[in-house]
Amino acid sequence: MFIGKRVEIRESTEIASVYQELSRKDRLAADCLFQQRLYNEAAYFYIQSMEKRVKEFICKKIDVSKSYYADMLRGTGHSLENSIEILIPRFERLNNVLRYPNYNPGKKCYTMIEANYKDCEALKQMADQLQKMLDDIWKRII
Repeated sequence: MFIGKRVEIRESTEIASVYQELSRKDRLAADCLFQQRLYNEAAYFYIQSMEKRVKEFICKKIDVSKSYYADMLRGTGHSLENSIEILIPRFERLNNVLRYPNYNPGKKCYTMIEANYKDCEALKQMADQLQKMLDDIWKRII
């Protein structure tokens, strides 16, 4: 079974636009989930939005249509940590434990993080600040 239509994207600027739109949609989803008090789900999408925003910036800065840079970008996976080192060390782990139970061998049980309003507000502010920072950097280099 096939779902959707395959679209070919060849230019780095086009790839940047795709990441920008994906980031916008993830942010919209996060805001909607946040309003519904679905904090874990909202937190997940805030992180995803930031990851895609950083990838948009990368695509504007380097030509990711070249195989070397495409491999580098692909190597970041879905990790905000790998996309931007200044936000290390917790986002990848946080991203996973917000959505899935994680086995803790020391306690011999599964654990999961339950985000709340305050947690999502902090992530929302980080996403806003990251977007502003990247916008400011982009304005200075063009």
